[in-house]
Amino acid sequence: MNFKSILIPFALLVLALFFLIKGLVLAEMFLVPLTFGVMIALICTPLARKFQRWGFSRLLAAFTCVVMCVLAYLAFFSVIAVQAGNISEQWPKMEKQIKPRLNEAVRSIEEKTGLEVESQLPPWLDISDSTAQSNPSKGPQAQTRPEDEAQAERSQSAPQSNEGGSPVSAGIKKQLGQLAVNVFGFLGSSLLVFIYTFFLLYFRHKVKLSILRFFHSDERKQVKEILEKSSQLALNFLGGRLLLVLVLAVLYTIGLFIAGVENAIVISVIAAMLNLIPYVGSIAGYILSMALGLFGGAEIGSLIVISVTFAVAQFLDNNVLEPFVVGDKVNLNPLATIILVVLGGSIWGVAGMILSIPLAGIFKIIFDATHELEPLGYMLGVEDSSDDKPGFFGKLGEKLRGKVKKKRS
Repeated sequence: MNFKSILIPFALLVLALFFLIKGLVLAEMFLVPLTFGVMIALICTPLARKFQRWGFSRLLAAFTCVVMCVLAYLAFFSVIAVQAGNISEQWPKMEKQIKPRLNEAVRSIEEKTGLEVESQLPPWLDISDSTAQSNPSKGPQAQTRPEDEAQAERSQSAPQSNEGGSPVSAGIKKQLGQLAVNVFGFLGSSLLVFIYTFFLLYFRHKVKLSILRFFHSDERKQVKEILEKSSQLALNFLGGRLLLVLVLAVLYTIGLFIAGVENAIVISVIAAMLNLIPYVGSIAGYILSMALGLFGGAEIGSLIVISVTFAVAQFLDNNVLEPFVVGDKVNLNPLATIILVVLGGSIWGVAGMILSIPLAGIFKIIFDATHELEPLGYMLGVEDSSDDKPGFFGKLGEKLRGKVKKKRS
């Protein structure tokens, strides 16, 4: 009897979670822009209040905040576009450096493992030219036979290419079409985010009162406190995270310039933006910087400088900047953080990985304030043991934070 009483609620819970996750996946096009709009509106709420204290109307204050967000958005992508243009201009030179190294790596892997790695490479990553040059010992027949076969294939496919286009051009057209769809989809989602932000700022009082009306008058005071705490948490976390991204971008840029890496600005900005994804982002940013530096012809000394730069930046981020700027407002333990990031990525992709932590922090405040849901808040929280003492880097970080606080005071 007891087993059945536990099994039935557990089965219903699993079924409810399945349909919840399935619904979140299907509603991604609607929920992701709305969630980003809510987060940006929470960040802009103090600024909108300040504008209203300066004499702005509520409409003008909301519109000014959205215009500032759009300008920051355009400035960020303008920098990315300019740097991407520089990379495209330098790509032929980079390609000449990448192909021999890639060919050498492919040959080494094929010799040691026996796998056909070259056949698994994407079509745009063609190393056949470097392969032919790097294997001159195969004799004249091995060099002339591919030319004869290529000429025969061209003669056979000539009428087909005149009628419907070659397979290569068809593939390029398909990729360009998919790229155009993705770009317009991204721009449409971005426009929706700013529209949601404007209306959430303009109707923020009505939204707040609408939520309070769902509860009894005796509970509205507690619900109001939860809403204020949630708003403050999102403001502290997201605002602090954006500040950390700016600081890390500056640190990465300085280090990559010292290392002599080309296009250091765009690499630094991308690596800093990846830090919005906990744990995974910092590793991905480091691998990206090392790969681009290696393919760009960086020497061992430059790679060491890149490694030292990321190590110092991560130390400052984890032990000084994040505890000081963001604080412990989002008290999530590492296990819960990793699980939530992976779950968010499986549901909404990169957007889910970015949104998972602030959303979990807001839900944790709600769980802690609700008696029935308090165990979930405790499960998400950090270890409450006072026996653990900070290590060397933890003590060093505490000293640095103490010095910064003394200077500010």
